[in-house]
Amino acid sequence: LLAWAGAATLLAAVPGGAPDGNILAVLPALALLGAGWAANQGEPAPARWLDRLGRLQLATLALGIGLGTAMVAAIDLRIAPFGLLALLAAMLMAWRMMVLARRRHWGGAVVVAAFLVAPVYAAIIAGPLTRLPISWIVPRIAGTAQRVAPGLPPGDFGVAGFTGQSLLFRTGRATRLLPDGPAAARFLAEHPGRLAAVADREEVAFRQAAATLGLRLQEAATVISFDLRHGGYVAMLLYRTAG
Repeated sequence: LLAWAGAATLLAAVPGGAPDGNILAVLPALALLGAGWAANQGEPAPARWLDRLGRLQLATLALGIGLGTAMVAAIDLRIAPFGLLALLAAMLMAWRMMVLARRRHWGGAVVVAAFLVAPVYAAIIAGPLTRLPISWIVPRIAGTAQRVAPGLPPGDFGVAGFTGQSLLFRTGRATRLLPDGPAAARFLAEHPGRLAAVADREEVAFRQAAATLGLRLQEAATVISFDLRHGGYVAMLLYRTAG
């Protein structure tokens, strides 16, 4: 099970090596590991320091998810109720898990967590993740490209500095996922009328390569969003050649 989870994690972590959804292949292995551990009643009691550390981690994880959702929900009052629901469910989950852990009913703690995590994730998915546009980078890149270049063939749209395979389902499988900024400059130089989305970390190299190729660039749009896969903000600048 550990080999299964480790291999699936490494496969999903390789840029461009696997579709984003392949990380879901890790979950069955982790679930079976947790179930096997909870069902093993013959294990000796853990050391006191390890037992306390485990309880602290359970409470911190549950409350951290709820507090994080509540903080995100504070950005927009329309999703504040979802953040409050997630916080309350997380607090209830942490409390029940701590009570059962103190009694060493680890199997019951796992069952309680499985049931109580549902309202936490439901509040997160139905609230901040769906109602904050900044959370969804792929639809924003695709929508902006269609707005600034309506009718552009997928093969004439290139993206540098973003490896999300899910973008291909929005813009077409012919969309070019380019390795870096200089590749984006060469992509624009190969054919007039093309559009390239360049991540901000590749912009300097992109502009230098464009100057070397003698391209006159026109900035068409900027998309600032939050990359949920990597946990950070990213700015995508859309360029085409002037004229």
